[in-house]
Amino acid sequence: MADGTPFDTLCYNTGVDPYANRDPRFYSSILYNGADWEGRKIETFVSADTSVFKDGLDKIVEFNISGAAGSTVTGYYLKKFITENQTGWEKYGSDHFAIVMRFGEVVLNKAEAYAQKGDFVNSYNELNRIRGRVHMPDKTGADLDTAMKDIKHERMVELAGEGQRFWDLRRWKDAVDVINGKNFHGCWITKKTDGTLEYKKVSCDGTGKIHTFLDSYYAFAIPLTEINNNNAINQSDQNPGW
Repeated sequence: MADGTPFDTLCYNTGVDPYANRDPRFYSSILYNGADWEGRKIETFVSADTSVFKDGLDKIVEFNISGAAGSTVTGYYLKKFITENQTGWEKYGSDHFAIVMRFGEVVLNKAEAYAQKGDFVNSYNELNRIRGRVHMPDKTGADLDTAMKDIKHERMVELAGEGQRFWDLRRWKDAVDVINGKNFHGCWITKKTDGTLEYKKVSCDGTGKIHTFLDSYYAFAIPLTEINNNNAINQSDQNPGW
């Protein structure tokens, strides 16, 4: 949230607008129901009664493993990396810059390095450089667990949609806890006949589906051909779980 407190998904099912007073980066990174885009509002809602209100133009649909969804299955679209009102890009190309590594990631890498060295003053100085850029309140901490918790959250928010999250979870050895046996979630919005909106937290992986990440996935298997071609190793040297 904009005041630095965590977002609480309990606001779903209460009728409270979950998109008010969020971290400014939410509005910069995400297209959500009611967001302004190309001269109109994004509409991810479905109608409770299409004879009263039509479904939103960008409505959420249930995930299906066969075929393309053709619309959002989470209730959100990625705003980062696309340019508003740009037409003809499929023919002429986009003038939006491709980012290999941006300075925000460099600063967060530095904050993490300081934390791992035990220099929490400088770690939080770097972390708060990122937060201060978007006028988020400073954070403080004086131990590794607290610093890493804050850094992990900041990377998730600051680098959203930039292809970092999976690899961060993997290198921190957090992927089993965060991914394995879990669902990804979205926000299903229903426009009721009186015009009010109902927000509901939903799984967006398909019925009965969960994600899998095992301990063995932290290291790739040594190919059998390499083991057979190298007399110095054998199958007992294989990485755990393979």
